[in-house]
Amino acid sequence: KIYDIAPAGKQELQRWYSEPTEPTPMREDLLVRVLGGANIPTQILTQEVKRRRQIHLEQMQQFQAIEACHKTNSNPSIQEQYRYLTLRRGLRYEQDWINWCDEVLAFLKQQMQAERQLLK
Repeated sequence: KIYDIAPAGKQELQRWYSEPTEPTPMREDLLVRVLGGANIPTQILTQEVKRRRQIHLEQMQQFQAIEACHKTNSNPSIQEQYRYLTLRRGLRYEQDWINWCDEVLAFLKQQMQAERQLLK
């Protein structure tokens, strides 16, 4: 089946497109855990950050595979170019999460080393 947007739907879509957008509030339970990191055993927090990093890495790799397919098209349509811009945002989102997880893991590694020094 092939679907098409009805005229009333196109009007509503145009109305919606013309509305300003607002940033979506960030609601991440991992951020709350890191915020309360002083109350969580370092090893537990480290494991969770590593797990989340892996999730974002896998998603980024999927996006990179899509990007590789996109780059083979030497004459993309305007719609494909818009899709590519959206894909690039997804890639940056995942890369930023990976970078942040790496930053947190480096800090947690220092914390574990400091904890070991206290135990000596």
